[in-house]
Amino acid sequence: MKKFWKELKQRWISESPKFWSRVKRIAVSIGTAALAIILAERQWILGIDPQIISICGYIVAVCAGMGLSAQLTTNKTPTDEKTNDRA
Repeated sequence: MKKFWKELKQRWISESPKFWSRVKRIAVSIGTAALAIILAERQWILGIDPQIISICGYIVAVCAGMGLSAQLTTNKTPTDEKTNDRA
């Protein structure tokens, strides 16, 4: 289990490839826009359909997942051994 957390930490702080950095930026911007719609509706009661607000909640969740998975991608292999070559 320690190996898992160590690799996760290493992946989190390592640099992401260019493509995944773009994916992360797009996910954050779309998620932020959807969250702004939700918060504006709750604050000022704009009369937006509840279905649209519900969809925006799902969009925020999907964008959070996209951003997280894009953050964990890396060009480098883990520093720990991948396989045990004792054969």
